[in-house]
Amino acid sequence: MIGTNISYGMAFRQRNANIKNISHTGIDVNVVEIDLTSNMIELIGDLEFSNYTKLNSLMLSQNRIRYFSPSALNGTSLERIDLTYNMLSEMPDFTYVGQTVRRIDLRFNRITDIGRSSDLFVLEELLLARNRFTHFPNVPGQNSLQLLNLNSNRISLISNHTLNFSRLKDLRLAYNKLTRLPQMFSIFGHSLTKLILSYNGFTGDNMEVLNNLTYLMNLDLSYNPFITLPDLSGAGKYAAKPALYLQGIMPTLSAFNNCSITHFYTLNLQNNDMYDFPDLSSCLTDGTFKLRNYNLSENHLSERSNITRLGVFEKLSMHYEIYLSSNDYAKLPSFPASMLNKLRALDLRNNKFDFIDTLRLNEMICNIPRWFRMIFSSRKNTYLQPDISPSGCWRKKQTKIEFIQVS
Repeated sequence: MIGTNISYGMAFRQRNANIKNISHTGIDVNVVEIDLTSNMIELIGDLEFSNYTKLNSLMLSQNRIRYFSPSALNGTSLERIDLTYNMLSEMPDFTYVGQTVRRIDLRFNRITDIGRSSDLFVLEELLLARNRFTHFPNVPGQNSLQLLNLNSNRISLISNHTLNFSRLKDLRLAYNKLTRLPQMFSIFGHSLTKLILSYNGFTGDNMEVLNNLTYLMNLDLSYNPFITLPDLSGAGKYAAKPALYLQGIMPTLSAFNNCSITHFYTLNLQNNDMYDFPDLSSCLTDGTFKLRNYNLSENHLSERSNITRLGVFEKLSMHYEIYLSSNDYAKLPSFPASMLNKLRALDLRNNKFDFIDTLRLNEMICNIPRWFRMIFSSRKNTYLQPDISPSGCWRKKQTKIEFIQVS
């Protein structure tokens, strides 16, 4: 087995080699990276890596590791540790690299307990998705941590005493069993920019604390069993272009006539079984309407839907984009000319077009800006190529149209 020279030093990589014992590999003590992915290692013993004083990155993914000795990393200066796809039931004690480790990846294990790694002073990323936590863990490194991934666990409770973060920017809690958020969530008010809460059990109650997260850039509440939408008037209030994802929550249409969600720059309402457009006309009165990127794909919208409700955008001074892919349109939407002045993009992919009314298409294109982009394709195997006269204004304006064949 030999090492491989790379630009920042020497690395030792030996994958799929049926290695069971690290001490028998003959690794050069000067390596900066050890990669033993996809082997048969079951335990990491005392002082296992103590001779590798220059070691920076350790990758032991896809082994059978059940035990990792607290002294295994003594003497190293590790910054990155990858222990994904192993059999750990407890987070190893990484105290010996507490002054250097910045990223720890423990996804796809069996961890239920956080262990004793209390002094991880520069840890920035901790990935614990696909484990077996039932409560929000009291994770180490809370003064430095910026990303915490706890997706796909069994977490049903977040206790206040586990929340002492000061710099956390990205918190991912999708695919858990949460139904409420504690008031201590307000500590994230000035730091958190991304919060993923999709696929939980939220019904709309006990979520007022989200209004304290005023710098959120990305809030995902998709696929929760909402009875009513929570008040989100403060969430992302001071962010530049905040995005809100409410896919697959399927409340009544009137639930979306909610002015506390129109201050988001991006609003994603995909897959909500909607046959008509939400009525947002009342949301223009208080001056907080900032919606510019409106995604209504994967619903049941058609030429029978009240498209004039999109006229709310024409009362704004900014351009906007509408996404209507994977709906039930068999004909081009009848956009009034007054609604096309600010429209920058219209996505009509994967609808039910058999043909394109070229007169209507040409009329639409003549009323839109030069940079407008319109995308078509069909759920049927029809290749759409409208026959538009070369002298039409679409050619003069160099409007971009894409006709995509979908099999």
